[in-house]
Amino acid sequence: MTTLKAMPTSAADRRRNESLDRRALEQLQLERLNSLLAAVLPANRFYAERLAHVALPLTSLDQLGELPLTGKHDLVPEGGPHALPENLTWPMERYARYHQTSGTHGRPMPVYDTAEDWQWWIECWQYVLDAADVTAASSSVQKPAGSVTYTAANLLDGDPRTAWNSNGDKVGDGKGVTLTFTFSEPVDLKGIALLNGYQKKIKDGGKSKDLFKANGRVAALTVTTDGGETTWDVGDGRAAQKLEKDLGETSTVTLTVSDVYPGGEYEDLALSEVSFIAER
Repeated sequence: MTTLKAMPTSAADRRRNESLDRRALEQLQLERLNSLLAAVLPANRFYAERLAHVALPLTSLDQLGELPLTGKHDLVPEGGPHALPENLTWPMERYARYHQTSGTHGRPMPVYDTAEDWQWWIECWQYVLDAADVTAASSSVQKPAGSVTYTAANLLDGDPRTAWNSNGDKVGDGKGVTLTFTFSEPVDLKGIALLNGYQKKIKDGGKSKDLFKANGRVAALTVTTDGGETTWDVGDGRAAQKLEKDLGETSTVTLTVSDVYPGGEYEDLALSEVSFIAER
């Protein structure tokens, strides 16, 4: 089975993509669309049937006009609140998060997300963070290990293989440590997403070593904005997690660690990514 992965981009990658001419940009979009279809169609009967008449791979974005439209009525399952929608691609155990629309107009529409889906969202928001000129600082940081750094800037690079780490030798398990994010202009903050722990796996003595459990992870945060404070209980898992709350207009966001999941090997606290859902 083909696995679809959202590959992290660097700041240089994003600047290069933004500067592509129209022809090169359309070619990149076409390549990504064909990769998506190649990964999804073998396991997704809903779209396989709908696109059965379409010659693949696509050779031009002009062919988008040949693809059938999908409406809300296609995605809302029949059979009650626990029925599964027909457009799911993967086995249920692969999905990491579930939410649904409010149902203001008709029945609520369920949405199932995988960890890869959330990485894609992070990649999309990274372009917004670049434009918003967000900077990050921390009250504690681990010293570099050779070329590997652990600064708060790693939280904004869109790459889950990098991480911010506190200095466990100086601050213990990390309770009370702060991460402060500053926007170049005030934003209307609608939510925050994060990837907990150090998501990277490395080779150690010829064996694979999972740094997620080796380092401490965040268990609870106090979120402080220009408008006040709110608390956030964070789960101990690799999947992206989201605080969905209207936090108002703010120029800064401070995350204060109030509780942790202890690391199995290191006292350092780790966090891989933070992104913001905001409007100017």
